[in-house]
Amino acid sequence: FFRGDYLEAVNAFEAALSPRLGNANDYLAWANLADALLWVPGKKREAIKNYNRAIELLSPLLLKHPGDSKLYSRMALYVARLGNREESKKILEQIMIEDTSDLDAHFRIGLAYELIGERSLALKEIRTARKLGYPLGNIEAEPDLESLRRDPHYDLR
Repeated sequence: FFRGDYLEAVNAFEAALSPRLGNANDYLAWANLADALLWVPGKKREAIKNYNRAIELLSPLLLKHPGDSKLYSRMALYVARLGNREESKKILEQIMIEDTSDLDAHFRIGLAYELIGERSLALKEIRTARKLGYPLGNIEAEPDLESLRRDPHYDLR
């Protein structure tokens, strides 16, 4: 995925969901497949279906683990990817991120903020993720952050 080979990523993520090789009840595998499908021409509808499946599988975990920044940041991102700005913002506001050093959660929160049009919050979270050690290469390879990377305020070095 980070190399931009989305067709190959789709194949790998589909294998991760196959009964022989993977787990069809893994919300993360469904979301990863959806992420890759977003960048394959003509596959947006299928990506949406897979995000909805990921959300369906993730929802009960949120009830079991209230306040879990990892889970809530994933949910906020998936909902943002579906274009539901208000719901994503509501989830983002529930995350107690101030006291976490989870660099991945900060990255996902930043990406979700970017997707819902909250650039200043996106920059803040992406900077925090980077300061905590999130790989610059992954930030620069994320297709949905292309516009943010062109922002004059974007400087992570």
